[in-house]
Amino acid sequence: MSDLNMSDLTSRQLPLGDLFRHAWEIFSKNFQSIALLTIIINLPLNLISALFASRAASSASVAGVSAGALGIMAILSALLGVIIPLGIVFIIQSGLNGQRVDYQAALRTAFQNWRAGVVTSFLMAILLILLAILLIVPAVIFGVFWAFAIYAVVDEKLSGMAALKQSKGVVQGRWWKVLGNLIAFGFVAGIASWVVNRIFGLLPSNVFISAIASTVASIATSFSLVGGYLLYQNLKAVKPTTTPPA
Repeated sequence: MSDLNMSDLTSRQLPLGDLFRHAWEIFSKNFQSIALLTIIINLPLNLISALFASRAASSASVAGVSAGALGIMAILSALLGVIIPLGIVFIIQSGLNGQRVDYQAALRTAFQNWRAGVVTSFLMAILLILLAILLIVPAVIFGVFWAFAIYAVVDEKLSGMAALKQSKGVVQGRWWKVLGNLIAFGFVAGIASWVVNRIFGLLPSNVFISAIASTVASIATSFSLVGGYLLYQNLKAVKPTTTPPA
């Protein structure tokens, strides 16, 4: 169990180095539950997607059918993929409250919050697409404001616009700090994904290797989800020192 607890996140504003250190501590100590949760959800989806992609690439006569199937798989992945962050957030939350939970408990909680997670994720995606059509800058601004919405689904039991507003309220007045932290965690996640793909790229190419590589990369990059949650909890507890603009 992690030595870090919720009181450590509420006493002071944590610098990026402390967030990284605590995130790694929690990630490593809960690695088994995080990995099993990710494998159960992602591996079947990645395997089916790889099979359809391989079929589409090898046969022009079924390209249209396979493209449609891939579209269905993309929707299915979006619907089921939200289970992973919901479950991982519950694992971290439980650890900070002094409880050790396994992947089964995380899955049960994720399914309980699944509808709210899907509604929130799809609403956020639609709004960001509309903002991006108007102009890229507003999409970036609100993408950061809403970055913590999935955490609010688990922590505050919110859904949809209420979760987006909760996230925006936490980020308000500290937008640049959040952006910098998210970029840092995203950079580490990108490096981890690159390393995994390079390693698996040395193996013979087939659908099984591709599916396993994608799944392992998802496990590695989930470290950024842990860091984001710690940042969310820290910002919730420690109010900004300056009054945010209206």
